[in-house]
Amino acid sequence: MKSILIKISLLILSFLIVFAAGEVALRLKREKTAEQVFKYDSKTGLLILDSNYEFDVRNKCFDTHVKANSEGFNDSEFSPEKPDDVFRIAILGDSFVEAFQVPIENSFQYLLENKLNEIPGQKKKVEIYSFGHGGNGTFKNYLYLNQYALKHKPDLVILAFLPANDFGNDYQVNADIYGEDGKVRTALREGQKLIYNSVFLQWLNEKWQIISTQKMAYSKAQVPFDFQVFLEEYPQGWSSIWDMEEGLLKEFKNKVEENGAKFMLVSVNDIWRTHPELTQKDDLLSQMLNSFDFDFDKPEKILENFTQEENIPFLNLLPFFKENIEGDELVFNWPCEGHWNKKGHEMAAESLFDYLTQGKGQELLNELK
Repeated sequence: MKSILIKISLLILSFLIVFAAGEVALRLKREKTAEQVFKYDSKTGLLILDSNYEFDVRNKCFDTHVKANSEGFNDSEFSPEKPDDVFRIAILGDSFVEAFQVPIENSFQYLLENKLNEIPGQKKKVEIYSFGHGGNGTFKNYLYLNQYALKHKPDLVILAFLPANDFGNDYQVNADIYGEDGKVRTALREGQKLIYNSVFLQWLNEKWQIISTQKMAYSKAQVPFDFQVFLEEYPQGWSSIWDMEEGLLKEFKNKVEENGAKFMLVSVNDIWRTHPELTQKDDLLSQMLNSFDFDFDKPEKILENFTQEENIPFLNLLPFFKENIEGDELVFNWPCEGHWNKKGHEMAAESLFDYLTQGKGQELLNELK
């Protein structure tokens, strides 16, 4: 019995030594190699920008300065109160909404806000609050909705959905989506919040997510997960992935409407579909596209049917961008990393404005009249 206790004690001691060594080593490495741009919110456990830290995003395409607001988002300061003469829009999404690639005054949210406030004769001032964070899928956006956006009492919530990687982002965390009651979580599990207080546990968690996703990462002879959503014939398991996504979108709508707001879904275009000629310049993509049959409009076709059934206003940005392409020139995207440039944000703002003021989405702004 004594020997067993000794072995258990040694095992625990070994784990603590490894944990402490890993924690110290990774913290030192992070201090030396990474700017402290992001932090984990001590209240929610979610990743936000450090409001005490200003930084520049630089590469060969652009150089932008970013200063987060006090709530940790790349936007101007949010008002704690909402006056009666204000119509507030909350936009959630990934790095396209976070918009590090352009100055904040050139982001589509900022441009859309200006356009809406220039409508003659409207009764209310429009405020758009942006809750974008790179790498978010629908589930993470749902957490940010509940933990940050809803407290600002938005009248309209817009979710920017990116088919090119939101499925992968959600699949990586699919085990954490539902609570014991079978409902979608509105906050992280307490255990997850504890993980984010430790750099070492964060590292282990990230590695585990990568490993656990490998079984779906490649199929159909090496088609990457993010491109599988565009296959004409889906690999086994994709029906359940779509069920997961549609369930999250339904919950998103329900939560927004429970809080007295309206919900809208926007499908964001990626560089490969806006400029398909680029795939021929990439050997791996070119080989893949020549080996399998793809339908690059497929996600939006499914979303179109789904949103009609669920009565969700839906805007597909891809056709608007395609209609304005000038030859093979990268008009709307930075060539070095694919996000929207200034013109891309202008096109997104114009498309959203037209939808909200001239198209099917007009009823979403009834309170302005």
